[in-house]
Amino acid sequence: MACTKRQALVMIGDPQSLIGKWGGILFQALIVGSLFFDLPNTAEGVFPRGGVIFFMLLFNALLALAELTSAFESRPILLKHKSFSFYRPAAYAIAQTVVDVPLVLVQVVIFDIVVYFMANLQRTASQFFISLLFLWVITMTMYAFFRAVGALVGSLDIATRITGVAIQALVVYTGYLIPPSKMHPWFSWLRWINPIQYGFEGLLVNEFYNLEIQCTPPYIAPGIPGAEEQYQSCAIQGSRPGSLTVSGANYAEAAFGYSRSHLWRNFGIIIAMFIFFVCLTAIGMESQKPNKGGGAVTVFKRGQVPKSVEKDMETQQKPGDEESGKTGAAAAVDEKGENPDSDDKLGGVAKNETIFTFQNITYTIPYDKGERTLLKNVQVCYPRLFMS
Repeated sequence: MACTKRQALVMIGDPQSLIGKWGGILFQALIVGSLFFDLPNTAEGVFPRGGVIFFMLLFNALLALAELTSAFESRPILLKHKSFSFYRPAAYAIAQTVVDVPLVLVQVVIFDIVVYFMANLQRTASQFFISLLFLWVITMTMYAFFRAVGALVGSLDIATRITGVAIQALVVYTGYLIPPSKMHPWFSWLRWINPIQYGFEGLLVNEFYNLEIQCTPPYIAPGIPGAEEQYQSCAIQGSRPGSLTVSGANYAEAAFGYSRSHLWRNFGIIIAMFIFFVCLTAIGMESQKPNKGGGAVTVFKRGQVPKSVEKDMETQQKPGDEESGKTGAAAAVDEKGENPDSDDKLGGVAKNETIFTFQNITYTIPYDKGERTLLKNVQVCYPRLFMS
């Protein structure tokens, strides 16, 4: 809970980035919606409907690519906090995911509402909310995927190369650019490990399962004047001879091999992939080493501490005469008659015999539209302070 609260405060503390991101998403949604504006429920709108569904998935999925850079930027801080035992890195990974749930939902709602209704997709409550749900879980899954890559890989350069290849496979083997029936057998297995493919199938069958596609020229065959409908057919997949109306479910089955019965099966697979990637992220963060995070920590090899540092530590830890009020370096002078930590032996650490003191110190800083006092009437007295 503490990590979740901290991560939420970090996000809330930078509202400009969130507002800018959501504003950019709204702008992109208006552009995409204008490109696919008011698609007809005819044969002319069949292929563009698949296109707008594919783009909606791809846009939200690739927004998560920014998490790769963010993962490497926050790694030094994460490892520093781990070395201080503030929290476990796995807890931080889970906190990031929890905070992302409402934020990703907001960006998906902004994009989906604009594009969905501008493109004239199926306007029933169930189909709209199923579309929103699938886009949301797919985006969360891709966020988890890119974070897992960032957590498991040692450098941003290698992670960028891996994600570059992964994005090509995710896009090509979604099922839209190359239908499943036309994929090469050597690489068709990639679609079974592609979360976007499961989302695309779910959104496509959700859109087409109750759609009646009206066939219009030039898709009517034969298109000669005076031909009777019983001798005509529609030149799109899933049509039947003697009918100028095509069932959307038949089209999805014939063109892509998709079925409405796979809808919630695919949803469950996407959720399983999401949990898998979150677990990978947690494991990767737990296994990170400080030297991979870029942090600078001075560590002396056992038995190889510099003599000057070792001697200074012994002097500071040596007990003195409590009744006489002499401690540390002063006690060492009395016992041997000379100061063992002279200027030349301390290697540049100068001894200051004066008493270091100050009083009535108040430190105020500007905060928002007011001021905040950090120190108020502070007094300190420290005798025989060594200054360097």
